[in-house]
Amino acid sequence: CTAGVVGVDMEEAYHNMTSLDYRQAVQELGHAVQYLKSTGSPAVGITGGCMGGALAFAGAALVPGLACCA
Repeated sequence: CTAGVVGVDMEEAYHNMTSLDYRQAVQELGHAVQYLKSTGSPAVGITGGCMGGALAFAGAALVPGLACCA
């Protein structure tokens, strides 16, 4: 799955969700945290529900510098 892809129907959205490379997504979360901290953010947190929640919890466990997760 490529970031920014939108499924036009439920079947396509499901395919996009199930083909997500979670390792790559967590690495990208790490890059986002580094970027935000380098531009002056004193703390960076993440929220998510369902699939986003899985990524949020993975980020909390694996991304250094992430201050909080909900």
